[in-house]
Amino acid sequence: MLSYIKGKLVGKYANFVEIECNGFGFRCATTLNTTSKLGEIGSEVLLYTQVVFRDNNFNLYGFHSLAEKEVFTELIEIPGIGPKTAIIVLSYLSVSEFWDCIGKEETTRLTQIPGIGKRTAERLIMELKEKVKKVTFDKRESVDTNIQNLFNEAVLALKVLGYGELQTRSVVLNILQDKANKDISIELVIKEALKILNKK
Repeated sequence: MLSYIKGKLVGKYANFVEIECNGFGFRCATTLNTTSKLGEIGSEVLLYTQVVFRDNNFNLYGFHSLAEKEVFTELIEIPGIGPKTAIIVLSYLSVSEFWDCIGKEETTRLTQIPGIGKRTAERLIMELKEKVKKVTFDKRESVDTNIQNLFNEAVLALKVLGYGELQTRSVVLNILQDKANKDISIELVIKEALKILNKK
């Protein structure tokens, strides 16, 4: 499965982008939040991707962070919520704002999103309120950007080495929390993570 794409940004539109990677052009549907965070045309970008199969076709969705991708995945698993609706939700709310709405059961705020009625808002809260308690480090977008990038890069590197994502996310999170306010590099994070993972 295609988990991310790294390449040159060749097209940037309201609801999708085009990325050239090794001579191939990928069209990824995106949220407005993701599009706004990408650089200029010609710059190198990395998008975390999700492939969705519907009606014998597949569409590729791209996100600026693992956190946004994970919320998208959570949303489309809810009956009656399709990719289009999930993209709209994440275009109007950041990840942290979305989880805040769910945690505080702010139905009114959710219904201000186009296409989200009261029943749909109530269903989102009902389906996801228990998961708010499990929202981890990478979903809290208020954290320092450098630490966010370290977290994402370390998890990706460990996944490439064959370690499971859930396990690596937990290990990397603990390392970054233990070394808060200290100088830390991606190399050190991976080295520390491998020590822990290889003991299990």
